[in-house]
Amino acid sequence: MKTLVKIVRKGVLSTLKAKINVSPQITSEAQARAAAKKIFFNVAKPGSKCIYMEDLLCFLREDEASKTMTLLQGGTECKEISKRTLKNWVINIFF
Repeated sequence: MKTLVKIVRKGVLSTLKAKINVSPQITSEAQARAAAKKIFFNVAKPGSKCIYMEDLLCFLREDEASKTMTLLQGGTECKEISKRTLKNWVINIFF
């Protein structure tokens, strides 16, 4: 999970899947759910139900934040990432 958090912070999206596939720390769906929850609460503002572009801009450049939003929303232009969307994305990456 540390690898995933570092990737989100440093904005290395092009190699995201390669780095996640070699991560020995997440081996079950429950661990993937826990990782998604931890990422959400570290990125989103306290009490927020979604991650917004301005939340990502604390960790990524504007172009990387935009790519991240598009990647997590399945190619659609959207201005927020819900907990459920992030959780499903993390689970799909690992399984």
